[in-house]
Amino acid sequence: IRDRTTNYRKMLSDLKIQRDMLELNNMLLSKTGYDISLNEIADTNVGLSQLALQSDRVFLILHDQTTDELVGVAQSGSSYREEGHYRIGLDDTSMAVMVFKAGETVAISNVQADPRCNREMKKRFNVISALATPLIAEGKPIGVLMAVSNNKPHEYTQREITIIEGFAREAALAIHTNRLHRSRVDAENQKNEQQELVELLMDSTEEAIYGTDTNGMCTFVNPACVRMLGYHSEHELIGKDMHQLIHHTLPDGSAYPKEQCKVKQTITQGISAHSADEVHWRKDGSSFPVEYWSHPIIKDGETIGAVVSFIDITERISSEETILHMAYHDSLTGLVNRHEFENRIALAIETVKNSTAQHALLYIDLDQFK
Repeated sequence: IRDRTTNYRKMLSDLKIQRDMLELNNMLLSKTGYDISLNEIADTNVGLSQLALQSDRVFLILHDQTTDELVGVAQSGSSYREEGHYRIGLDDTSMAVMVFKAGETVAISNVQADPRCNREMKKRFNVISALATPLIAEGKPIGVLMAVSNNKPHEYTQREITIIEGFAREAALAIHTNRLHRSRVDAENQKNEQQELVELLMDSTEEAIYGTDTNGMCTFVNPACVRMLGYHSEHELIGKDMHQLIHHTLPDGSAYPKEQCKVKQTITQGISAHSADEVHWRKDGSSFPVEYWSHPIIKDGETIGAVVSFIDITERISSEETILHMAYHDSLTGLVNRHEFENRIALAIETVKNSTAQHALLYIDLDQFK
């Protein structure tokens, strides 16, 4: 009868452990990576592991890839601490290091007499016996789950080894999944921040910028581009053939074939292009001189479009024409100056040498004119 009672109690205990492990598994599967934090995972696993094993203390130790140390992040009686309650170097003598490196479960009934155990740790936590197993994720160790006895030496059974390995599997899966989710969230946040920065730069610059796909259809424009071309919204440009819309005619009024357009050549040849002697056409049908730069958009080695930036050079051309006129004309009379006069005389002389044309020179001297 006594044996039957003992077996019955053991069966009930095993059922409770299985139920606790199933509860932990369901909780982690339903929450991991979404609304459960790493500290919840750690503290819950430590608490349930201690109950299942009836241990005096349980430790959850994770590998810090940055410092290449083992960090005791959670333990019985102390909540999760990301920076760790203690740290162990991978070169230190330690049972946790041994288990982490070997990737196998180790049970030591007499820690005090075992040289493989860390002297400071067993003194600090009064460890007499210890059972430790690695946390394995995708075939690599990410930490260690350890249960210890503080009162008397304990010979660990296969049942206890199976229990701690089961909790270690659940912890490893939950922690790894949580880390992957956090990495994705961080990457997404970084991507969004970069996108916001790009949009901010595009919105702030006075330089007009637009992008096209391989067919020359507009994929994006910045406010300066919309404003410079006389449109009210980017939606009037998105999806439109930019060559046919703003680049269809040359400055002399002749048609500009799309195949000869430098932006088109950027897409077909995958090379950058530059021009400062063409015009763009506004929504109202007027044109203005531009200087533009066209660069290919390359993804996985293939050109998927082009990005074009341009500026209105109307004022620059006007200034250049003014400077050029001033260089060869008198500022008071508007007539050609001495330098230009000498250039024209030299040209006339050269013309006479090569033809029968005749030239006349009239010289007038006006006293006190200037």
